[in-house]
Amino acid sequence: MAPRTARPPSPLTLALAVPAALGLWAGTTAYASSAAQGATNDVTARLEQVFRSTGLLTVKESSYEKGFLKSTHRMIVQPIGAEDDPTTGWEVVNHIQHGPLAGGTLARAVVDTEIRFLDPEIQAQLDKAVGGQKPRIHTVLGLTGSSVTDLNVPAGQVQSQQDGGQVTWQPLTGRVETGSQGRLTGYNLTWPGMQFTAGNAGGNALQVGQMTLNGNQSYSSADDLIGVGKSEFKVAQLASTDALGQTAQLLNLTVGSETTLADPEHYDILTRYELGTLEVLDTPALGGLQLHLGMRHVARQPLQDMSRMYEKIRQQALTSSEGVVAVPT
Repeated sequence: MAPRTARPPSPLTLALAVPAALGLWAGTTAYASSAAQGATNDVTARLEQVFRSTGLLTVKESSYEKGFLKSTHRMIVQPIGAEDDPTTGWEVVNHIQHGPLAGGTLARAVVDTEIRFLDPEIQAQLDKAVGGQKPRIHTVLGLTGSSVTDLNVPAGQVQSQQDGGQVTWQPLTGRVETGSQGRLTGYNLTWPGMQFTAGNAGGNALQVGQMTLNGNQSYSSADDLIGVGKSEFKVAQLASTDALGQTAQLLNLTVGSETTLADPEHYDILTRYELGTLEVLDTPALGGLQLHLGMRHVARQPLQDMSRMYEKIRQQALTSSEGVVAVPT
């Protein structure tokens, strides 16, 4: 039997396949758009929670303009007590591209965040300080609910017109990751440092060396509010010089913590403080200082219960119109 030759698809098949493919893509995009809005609403709620929990900031306005391929989410964040001042606070704008191919990336959504001061004069000064560059906050919301955010704040310099004092800082870069449950799972921030020099005030100077913050956290389930992991904060140098040239400095400060499971029902918790060198004026330098504090075999369930109660109390505080917190029973 002669082999069959493949026949080209008929015009009718193409006519049906093209709109079917477009319909599938449109449906998937529409679903991703809805999911992106849900994720954005969730992020907004989390941000409002974070802002209000500080006791200093609040979200005055929040709006979402939904599009087919792109949407925009806006927030006005202001200090508490300044809600009636239209020039105090910040505008946060999230530019959202919907998946499944958001900006050429396989993702539920890609979000680029822009933050601006409400006061145009302050914003103009910031723009001048960073040479017209903009801070970049780029977030990819994964198909499974996880997210990765890359942060980049450009280097800048500000000089006081009154006394000639100057502040110079290096670029801040970092990455923050969350899991499918929306909880922090990893972070890595690096800031090479900054320098402050006083002007007519006497020539005092403050030097901050490289700072890094690294950590990771993992959770066993959606009910796990604590998880296990570790974090570490390092400062290479803190140095202060007065008008007489006298200097005090701290070198290589590390603060770290680690939580592990001793067994399925108990934690081991360690906190450590390490100092390389401390020099204060003419006193002998101190070096190699270390303090490690640990707790072993800490019962897991009571800590989880305390975390749930704290979260419930905080949620009630945020939703209470009278501002009165009722302790759950």
